[in-house]
Amino acid sequence: MRARWLVAVMATVGMSGLVVPPAWAGEGVSYQNPVTADRPVPVPPTPSCTVTLASDYVTNAPSGAPQDYQGTFDPPAGCPGPWAKVVLHWTGQEAGRQYDRAGEVTLGGAEIFFTSTPEPDPAGITWHAEKDVTEYTSLFTPGQPYTISVPNYLNSVDTGVMHISVSLTFYEPDAAYPAPRTPNEVIGLGTQYLASPQDVATFHLTGLPRNLTRALVEVYPKGNACDEFWYGGLPNDFVSAHPSAGLCGGGPYREIDVSLDGQPAGATIPFPNIFTGGINPLLWRPIPAVDAFNLQPRDINLTPFVGQLTDGDSHALTMSITNAQSYWSLTPNLLLYTDPSTSQTTGALTEDTLSQPTSITASEQTGAGHVNYTVSARRSGTLSGWVQTPSGRVTTTITTSLSFANTNVFELRNYRQQTTSNQTLETVTTTQGPSGTEVSITKEQDPLTAVEMFQQPTRTNWFLLPAHVVASKTVVTSQSENGTLVFASRLANTTSGSGVLSEYDSGQYRLANGTDRQTYEYSDSTGVCYDHRITAAQGSVTSDRLSTSC
Repeated sequence: MRARWLVAVMATVGMSGLVVPPAWAGEGVSYQNPVTADRPVPVPPTPSCTVTLASDYVTNAPSGAPQDYQGTFDPPAGCPGPWAKVVLHWTGQEAGRQYDRAGEVTLGGAEIFFTSTPEPDPAGITWHAEKDVTEYTSLFTPGQPYTISVPNYLNSVDTGVMHISVSLTFYEPDAAYPAPRTPNEVIGLGTQYLASPQDVATFHLTGLPRNLTRALVEVYPKGNACDEFWYGGLPNDFVSAHPSAGLCGGGPYREIDVSLDGQPAGATIPFPNIFTGGINPLLWRPIPAVDAFNLQPRDINLTPFVGQLTDGDSHALTMSITNAQSYWSLTPNLLLYTDPSTSQTTGALTEDTLSQPTSITASEQTGAGHVNYTVSARRSGTLSGWVQTPSGRVTTTITTSLSFANTNVFELRNYRQQTTSNQTLETVTTTQGPSGTEVSITKEQDPLTAVEMFQQPTRTNWFLLPAHVVASKTVVTSQSENGTLVFASRLANTTSGSGVLSEYDSGQYRLANGTDRQTYEYSDSTGVCYDHRITAAQGSVTSDRLSTSC
């Protein structure tokens, strides 16, 4: 994961948005420990116990080869479950020079944490991330194997070795902070890879509990190589016309499609994650882009298919990615809810309009070494099904709406590119049963603007990479019961960075300059407000303002 120098690049030093003063080698190279404005995981004021999974796990063996850390989990004796909250803590240290890497924690074969790592400076950095992992409560049982993995590769230039510590903190419940309902079973399905639009990942589901009441699948998607910056993909005919330029095609639209036994079961758009080396590493020092340290899965609700999943047969869950290039990794988990008062539930799928294809429109204006490419996409559909439980029949209806709009302006000269993109994902889930009707609505918007360029003057051994990026995620949710609103929330998370990087072919910085900022705003109907704003320049925080009052 690093700057997409020849993938699609943009801008000039004097371009609007790149208002940064000149700097020379040494500036922007060393920086303070990474920070984020993210709201810490809220925890109850109840007794807690901490279990250490790894203390100073070293990502590379003495030979330099990458190595994983493996262990066996046992729950804390002093805090027996179920728990009001379980929080995973990840702390890393690294010095020298290194690419950003991906890391993960798996427990009982399921992915419970997925992250990317910051690029270090010569003197060394320390960073921290945390995640609410309460939904994986069913995995926190004695004897569960776990693995912590950060595939980190060394060479004569990239010498940084990471030291990672990971722990889980368990908070006891009480009357004010009861243990929430969590999946009765979590099943990790492993990782598969897709390298073309024709590739399909097939996960075989066997031995599922026959008393299911709800079923969901969450998937951690990661674009690699050309698809690390999938939202900047260019039209295939333009890429084919310039075979020596090293460009990436497929256009900018990616959609994850999920099917169960060949029946459409869900669709979503991946979040445009930007890792700490992405586009220009100086943009993300010391503040990483949205979710870079805690990469989030996409969720697909399979509850309308429960009657099919409880038939005792094996089933095929398949996933594909529209316009996939080289290459994507997909790591899904099944989250299963059961009714212990019965040995089997029954049900049926009654509606599935997701079989309607995505509507994609594109317009292209091409000149000599230039293309202006605009793509829009829309898809909507409804899934509905019922399940018969001992308490009565429960019907779940899920309506999904996806929209996408993207413009890429690319000039082959200096690999100058400007990307303007936005995507909206809305899900309305309606549950009708003996106790009434519940409606849950989630709407997410992910706007992105990126301007960059890769310039290498003739007869020189150095290049220049200016860039400016603004990335956001806004999530609005609401939950109602029998027509009465019971909870609502809004999260708006925006990161932006500007920087100019110049390197010699030896890897030594010739010029390094960057500024970045983050605004994180959260509020909900319980009266919680959290507003945190951080700005930084040349690797150090210059302003940090936090407000928790509404």
